[in-house]
Amino acid sequence: MRKLFYLFFLLGSLSACLKKDTAIVLPPTSGDLTLAQSTLGTSYDVQEYYNIKTGRKVSADSRSFDLCFASKFNAIYLNGARVQLLQHSQDTSFATADTSNIRHWLPDGDGLQTDSLAFGTDFTTREVMLLDRGKAYSPSGKRMVKFRLKQATTSAYTIEWQWYDSTRINIAYIPKDTSYSLMYYSFDSKTLVYPAPKSKDWDICFTRYTTTFESEPWNTPYRNYAVVGGILNVWKGVKGQEVRKGKGNINYKDFSIADAMYALQIGMSTRADIPGYDWKYYDFNANKYMIRTDQYYFVQCADGIIYKVRVLDFYDSKGTKGTISFEQQKL
Repeated sequence: MRKLFYLFFLLGSLSACLKKDTAIVLPPTSGDLTLAQSTLGTSYDVQEYYNIKTGRKVSADSRSFDLCFASKFNAIYLNGARVQLLQHSQDTSFATADTSNIRHWLPDGDGLQTDSLAFGTDFTTREVMLLDRGKAYSPSGKRMVKFRLKQATTSAYTIEWQWYDSTRINIAYIPKDTSYSLMYYSFDSKTLVYPAPKSKDWDICFTRYTTTFESEPWNTPYRNYAVVGGILNVWKGVKGQEVRKGKGNINYKDFSIADAMYALQIGMSTRADIPGYDWKYYDFNANKYMIRTDQYYFVQCADGIIYKVRVLDFYDSKGTKGTISFEQQKL
């Protein structure tokens, strides 16, 4: 009996010294697969700002603005929906800055990263910029604008500008409101406009935008070309990644089994054009756009929550182009 008592005592003492098990916290299960649509119209002049969590959309005219100004740091963007191009005149005088010298007209880089913007990263320059507002999207006689940055501070931008064939210089003061991702300025109305909702209310903008085909010569209309797709709200902190079978060095997993662990494994990008436009391609035999069935995207919201998104169609139920149908799932 005494030996049995000592045995129980020894086992009890040993168990008291052992480290207690720590509960394993499993990641939340995936949410339901839901369907959504974004309708841009047959001419793609509508853009829609989409909140991936709530499904809410805000529509706007993509031609209603020209320059976009970052609110949380200094950066100036062109309106890619108008296929705008910029030229550096290398001149600080409005009177003498012109396009007589043959130079390359620049678009913003496809990913909208600050080091690839047409304007550049020098916010102390007084150089006059020459802006082509887009041949197909500008009123007659108001295609070309000269402008220069007068000042950029932590709270506002100030620019000077004039129509190309005018001598009158206009001054625009653009305050930074950090509740918005970008501040939008229109040369037509000479005011700020607000096509987008506040930054917290959108994650993806479905829109027409400009992409550059590097294989095309500088002087062809196909080098800087209007496409239709998605742009991430990287100014809010949204990230993403493209997954396509056979593209890049990503170990491909089918959309149906892709999970959050896989998304984190392949990593997220800060390129704004991750959803992009190439989830579709034009089939000349069928005379219509076709959807790549082996391609999808991860979208990581600013709070870290990840969704997977796959485009299903570019046509509505009547066969009219310009309606992007997609499915999404919270991981």
